[in-house]
Amino acid sequence: MATALTKLSTFALSAAAPLTMPSHGIAGLVSPLEEPLTLLPLLLDYPDLSHTIKPCPAFNPSLHLSPEIFDSIVQPYNLSAFENILALHDLTQAYPFLVQNLHHGFPLGVFPKIHRMVIHKSLPFNSDSMATITAYLDKELLAGRMSGPLI
Repeated sequence: MATALTKLSTFALSAAAPLTMPSHGIAGLVSPLEEPLTLLPLLLDYPDLSHTIKPCPAFNPSLHLSPEIFDSIVQPYNLSAFENILALHDLTQAYPFLVQNLHHGFPLGVFPKIHRMVIHKSLPFNSDSMATITAYLDKELLAGRMSGPLI
């Protein structure tokens, strides 16, 4: 015999302290502004670091086993739309490097010269550890969490 399910309330009073406190009086009257408030964009304090960018050597697909990996730049932005919106709202001058840096990457700045390098020895791989590493990489490839092979 089928029985009807009874809907029960899951409401419970919270034990947490209230986020706001009640007012102790009447809030003061706010007079309207004589002129409308103009919101200015928050300007980024971001210098032009394009002189620090080192160009990559020309791409030679014959040197790579999977040259298509270099065509798979994935990012969440539509850069044309981004540029159009900045222009539409007269913000291009406020953010002159933003679209370029979103497309090509943000330069990190001027780094000090490297005067000394230390290269630590690494232990050689044995066949057991290579099998474990290969199995892990194959699992990640199948799951779509990485691209490859990159060797």
